[in-house]
Amino acid sequence: MMAAGTASRARAMQPVRIEHQPGRVFAGDLQRHRFAERTGIAVQWQRFMASVGRFGGRIGSALYGLMPPEHAPADGIAYLCAVEVAPDASLPDAVTRHPLPAGRFAVFEHHGHVADMRRSWDAIWREWLPASGEAVPESPTLFERYDERFDPATGQGVIALWLPLRS
Repeated sequence: MMAAGTASRARAMQPVRIEHQPGRVFAGDLQRHRFAERTGIAVQWQRFMASVGRFGGRIGSALYGLMPPEHAPADGIAYLCAVEVAPDASLPDAVTRHPLPAGRFAVFEHHGHVADMRRSWDAIWREWLPASGEAVPESPTLFERYDERFDPATGQGVIALWLPLRS
């Protein structure tokens, strides 16, 4: 029998939906972070929020955190604080443009503080994915979607976690 905490975490990490998304383009601030120094992502978000108004061609009001593996160092992750933009958006030179190809995604919801989100991602990778029969593409770009259900001032709310799936 599963312990109550394990059962509720596994239940909480069931996808809200599986959906097919068209190709999209994201633009923002790309930084590389070592696994031992994850606090740098919070500073990266603060810097990004101060400049988010400079993005022309923005689509919607949501903010995104992407983890593009092609930019990741061997001892860490690459993290892109971003907005969705039109494919032909004119962007400042210092901005990283990241196209995300069309594909299937499992969409999960993390409820609570942003600092606890790593536990949700771990549960998705260690529990849901092996039990699901699904597989991820080679070198998947994971992403987080922050909409009106998330309060950046408190770090609390709902964050959608998008896991790419093989078609």
